[in-house]
This record gives sequence, structure tokens and C-alpha cells, in this order.
Amino acid sequence: MTSIYAFVLSSGADHAVAMVLHVAGVLAALGALVRLSFAKPPPRVLMGAGVVVSALISPYNYVYDLAMLAAAARLLCKTVLRHARKLEQYILATIILLVGAYGAVLSAVVPKTIGDDMTRPVSILGPVLFAGGIVVFRVLWRSSQAVEDSSLVKTVKSAK
Repeated sequence: MTSIYAFVLSSGADHAVAMVLHVAGVLAALGALVRLSFAKPPPRVLMGAGVVVSALISPYNYVYDLAMLAAAARLLCKTVLRHARKLEQYILATIILLVGAYGAVLSAVVPKTIGDDMTRPVSILGPVLFAGGIVVFRVLWRSSQAVEDSSLVKTVKSAK
């Protein structure tokens, strides 16, 4: 599974602890979305951010549920490419590769390495996806600030 819940549960914690931590993460993500909405980003940016958050909500997400992030990527690509710093671009590229390769590694490499087809390692994709969401929201917030700053400059120029 690809959630904070799955990460905490597969780390050996109790179901209740895993669910509380997952819900806390979801509430933080929803709060970031609400905060972003107050910055009045373009509709495609707000919708893309909403898709990112929706991919984090279910504690029972699997890798195949992440296909919805393709819609987010399409909606956010222009903004992220324009406003992301180089390090943020590298982090997002690494996350994309990790998410894409994770299932193959679990299916092909891990069983041969540990000699057991049933044992699975800690499910790391929950924290990886949240880290990606944090980077994306940083970039989106910065892009909203850039739009707001350019609007102020246009207002000042038109007042002169």
C-alpha cells in the first residue's frame, strides 16, 4: 500500500497508531490545499493540487491507485517547470522514478534477496508521496506568490 498508514503499520506499529498518524497527515494535506486556495491560484493549479491531496487520503491506496497522479502532473506540469528550483526538480524526478520502480523491485528483487515470497519490507511509498506533495505545494505556493507580486506590479504601473 502507498499510504502513511501502510508505512506505520508495516513498521510494526499498532493499527490505531497508524490510523491516527495517517489522519493527521491527511488533515495537514487538506489544510495546505485550503491555504493554497486562499492564494487564488489558476483553476488548473488548484484542481491539480486537489488531485495530489486526493491521492493521499485513503489509507488503503495501492500503487495502481496512483494513476490519478497523471492528471495532477498534466494540470501542474507548466507551473512546476516554471517555478520549481533545480533541487526541487531533482527531488520530484527521484520520487517519480522511485514510485515507478518500487512495485517492480518488490515483485522481482525482494523475494529473491530475502528468499521468501510472502515477507514484505516496510512500505515506504506513503512518506515518499507526502514528501513529493510537500515539494509540489512549496512550488505552487511560490508560483501563487509570483502571480500575486506581478499583479501588484501591474496595479502600481497602471496607477502611475
